[in-house]
Amino acid sequence: MKILIVEDEFDKREDIKSHINEIIGDHVLITECESLRSGLKKILTEGKFDLILLDMSMPNFDSEDDDGGGSKPESFAGREIMAQMKLRGIMYPVVVITQYKSFEKGTVTLEELLDQLMEKYSDFFWGAIHYNSGIVGWKKDLTGFINRLT
Repeated sequence: MKILIVEDEFDKREDIKSHINEIIGDHVLITECESLRSGLKKILTEGKFDLILLDMSMPNFDSEDDDGGGSKPESFAGREIMAQMKLRGIMYPVVVITQYKSFEKGTVTLEELLDQLMEKYSDFFWGAIHYNSGIVGWKKDLTGFINRLT
């Protein structure tokens, strides 16, 4: 199994990887990215992924590639990746995993965003997980999505 994690926060990415390894063990290849551009590049160049776990808010560029303008998180970077996937006919399953319950300074709720994503990207968007490092419920949700692959 091949999974792509596009997540800019190191601790969150490590939690996700650790839980995936608990579920699947050695039968998984995990690729990691930390920005919109690096995630899109991996999707376009690395071949088929069985699952993409996608943060919604992240910078445009990886910190080491940034010239000063792309390190500020973009509220809908994950949505931009999905738009580019649809444009190119790439239909790898996507699950959004986010810490936020609202975006754009509270003007868009997570539920509203999920409705929009399901409407536009239903061919490959599977749903979302609300991540909270202090609550283990996200692990059960992630396990459910991974079980859909087997």
